[in-house]
Amino acid sequence: MKKRSIVCIVNLILLLSLVACNNTPSNSNHDNSSDKKSETAELGSIKNPFKFNDPQVIIDSVRGDDGKKYEAEVSITVEDVVRGEKAYEILEEENSTNPTAEDGYEWALVKLKVGLDKIENEKYPITIAQAFSFDFVSKDGQIYNTDKPVIPNDLQGDIYVGTSKEGYIVQQVKQGDDFLIGYKSLYEPGEMYFKTK
Repeated sequence: MKKRSIVCIVNLILLLSLVACNNTPSNSNHDNSSDKKSETAELGSIKNPFKFNDPQVIIDSVRGDDGKKYEAEVSITVEDVVRGEKAYEILEEENSTNPTAEDGYEWALVKLKVGLDKIENEKYPITIAQAFSFDFVSKDGQIYNTDKPVIPNDLQGDIYVGTSKEGYIVQQVKQGDDFLIGYKSLYEPGEMYFKTK
């Protein structure tokens, strides 16, 4: 019996020493930074928006009256941004009943150029309007959404292949916010983002 107890104790000591050996930290020069995956944000994403005043071609689609979806290449350029008092002067000149911006906010008028470069079926246009095509997105990712005033040269309508439209979209934004313009498709998921300066 004593022999068995001694053998069990010896085995227990050996087992504990093996476990202890496996738990000792190593002194290898393991670089933790190599464990981190380098994330490169896709161009046009909210983390890597397209440059200001740099024409970009977006792959979009249009649904025809035949129910089919046709791929389209849409070119978009943020051409100009007017903010603050100057923007309000333009709005007031267009319609004297346009309201002033709320405290801590300012009006921003953004001039865009949108063209339809290519489409699978040239019979169909792409339709744009601020209400369903564009968002003003704050630096922290929130979508601005207030009533829109009457603006000059409102960007909206149908654009056929080989043509383009220029015009303004408008929104109240926080004073000094480096907001982005988000383009959203009616038939494709996600948004593409553009810098405004």
